[in-house]
Amino acid sequence: MVRYLPAKIFICLALTLCQTSQSSPDLLDKWLAHQAKIEHWHADVVQIRHIKNLTRPLRQEGELWFIKPNRFRWQLGTPVRTLAVRNAEQLVIAYPKLKQAEKYPFANITDPAMRQILLLLEVGFPSDAKQFRQQYTLLNSEPLTPSADNPVIEFQLQPAAVLARKLLDKVSLEVDTSSMQLKATHLYFGDGSVLTNEFHNAQYNVPFPKEKLDIDLSGYSITEPLSGGK
Repeated sequence: MVRYLPAKIFICLALTLCQTSQSSPDLLDKWLAHQAKIEHWHADVVQIRHIKNLTRPLRQEGELWFIKPNRFRWQLGTPVRTLAVRNAEQLVIAYPKLKQAEKYPFANITDPAMRQILLLLEVGFPSDAKQFRQQYTLLNSEPLTPSADNPVIEFQLQPAAVLARKLLDKVSLEVDTSSMQLKATHLYFGDGSVLTNEFHNAQYNVPFPKEKLDIDLSGYSITEPLSGGK
């Protein structure tokens, strides 16, 4: 019966097979090379959390600013409810409404699994392909759209650190292979929850003031959860 299938179906199948048959490492290398060229990046973000015991996912909108190699600012909610700012020395997570903040100095983190978990916020913005491959193992790549006009592919990755895999099962990245633009990231946790970040209206290499990535913690109650100190 296969020979009687409409030609249109054969074309769709061929497109899908062609995308799947491409070397996953080669496609990932192309994307990593593209990301390494990013100096500035800004996008609107839709964050969706699927929690096992909730029938409806939790959804928040926000923005993301990134400066190479690893400085970024995530903010969610209007007005801002959660703010994450990363520089070379530490990650700060702040809750403006509560006037509370948590600091995670990287120098104090000796557990490689915990370090990788804290670096998840920048999983979509690697500037070093070798380091990225040390942190993640490519499991598979699958086309999400059969259309050659908008060939979105999903890279499925696994954390390299064994201890990290106890918390995080898998990471997937949705990439438009015609432009190598990052469309979304998905984090699959061991408890069955999934955290998705969808990116829209991305601006590549459009400079913005570095001060945008600063955070003023005046009046905040500050803790360092990993050290147990304030």
